Amino acid sequence: MLGVIGIAGGVIGQITVGAAALSLGGGFDQASEAVQQIRTEVYGAVFQVGDFGLTRVLYVSLIGVWQLGIGRYLRAHRPALGTSTMAIGAVGLLISLAEAFRLEAADDVVFIWIILEMLWSVWVGIALLRSKASTSPS
Repeated sequence: MLGVIGIAGGVIGQITVGAAALSLGGGFDQASEAVQQIRTEVYGAVFQVGDFGLTRVLYVSLIGVWQLGIGRYLRAHRPALGTSTMAIGAVGLLISLAEAFRLEAADDVVFIWIILEMLWSVWVGIALLRSKASTSPS
């Protein structure tokens, strides 16, 4: 459930940024310089909150907590997958803490974390397909 809430938080943040871009971008070229400056500042604030602010801290921390929990469960059945899931969840929690305190080191680690998340997703998918193939009747 925490993973779903975390993903939903990320989606909401991205939708907010996209909606702000659409509403503030219309007629930007024809607007006066003062209006352009205001729109730029408003979009920057929305972008900071929607992409790098509260929602990013929220969804990364929720996904990290979810991965710690699911990793603990997986360790009983698939030790390597469970341990790596817990490690990726711990990295997610560290990233969310670094984001909350606005540490620049988080920006470098986020890229690696995203790559690990993609590899983890493939690994889980393969594990699920293998377990389904071994339990299906022939």
